Amino acid sequence: MKKKQSRKRGAQNGDGSWRSIRQNVGGKGETKLAKSRTRARTNRFMAGTILMALVVGGVAIGIWYIDRGPEPVSSRIKANPLEEIVLLTDGVLSDEWINRRLQIPAETGLMEVDIQAIKDRLEADRQVEAATISRRFPSTLVVSLTERAPVARVVTQGADGRVNVFLVAVDGIVYRGFGYDPQHLEVLPFLDGIRLVRRGSGFAPISRLDDVEALFSVARQTAPHLCRQWRIVVLDRRPFIVVRTREVKEIIFEPGAFRQQLARLDYILDFYQRAPDDRPSRIDLSFKNQAAVELAIDQNSTNPNPEYTRN
Repeated sequence: MKKKQSRKRGAQNGDGSWRSIRQNVGGKGETKLAKSRTRARTNRFMAGTILMALVVGGVAIGIWYIDRGPEPVSSRIKANPLEEIVLLTDGVLSDEWINRRLQIPAETGLMEVDIQAIKDRLEADRQVEAATISRRFPSTLVVSLTERAPVARVVTQGADGRVNVFLVAVDGIVYRGFGYDPQHLEVLPFLDGIRLVRRGSGFAPISRLDDVEALFSVARQTAPHLCRQWRIVVLDRRPFIVVRTREVKEIIFEPGAFRQQLARLDYILDFYQRAPDDRPSRIDLSFKNQAAVELAIDQNSTNPNPEYTRN
């Protein structure tokens, strides 16, 4: 009978302890991956050092060139002289008027022009709403103006008793005005019922005139024969607009629906032209779908009450 044999693992090496395992004690124990990472870190450090040296050197050379180069900075700026000034405007101001306010000395270089100072001088006149100044290389300066347009006139009296006429833009800015055609100004109405307040060398803005401009714009398109007679616009009864003519003391408009109100006004004036004995002195168009007409008082009249018309 054969005996059953058994053998523990490791018995083939004789001694089964850890001492029997071969170990490499002569190497550094560093793998290829670790060596590759070490070389990469070294290369990055060297590249960063070289780049930093190049940057510092470039800055130093640039500073030296600016301070001690063959040509001073001021000379290089003047190397682009100002040879042309282009003037653009959407209004009536002349080139002569604009040039007087530029105040650019002769032999000025393009980069020496003080753009902000020129902008401030131009916009100091309230006829100029906005001024844009830009350089167009190599040697051109472009000046572009946006001007205000007058919608009305206002009369003032100075301390010396002199009467002056100023213009008023739609945004309420009051200014003297330059370069306008006198015939264009003659058709502008005068404003009444406002209070002008001195501010510096001019006046503080009054309330905006968008509604007045809208009324006159519609009237010029649909009833120019009517608005040519309008001489004064009274603004002390806002939101209503009161217009005075040579024939009618007051014509009262309500903001909005100007076309309908103008149609009623045209009908009323045409009606009373055929009745010369009755003259309207006050026409109130602010009522919806109707108008109140007050006739001029006649010594022989027995009916001073206002009449109402529908349209």
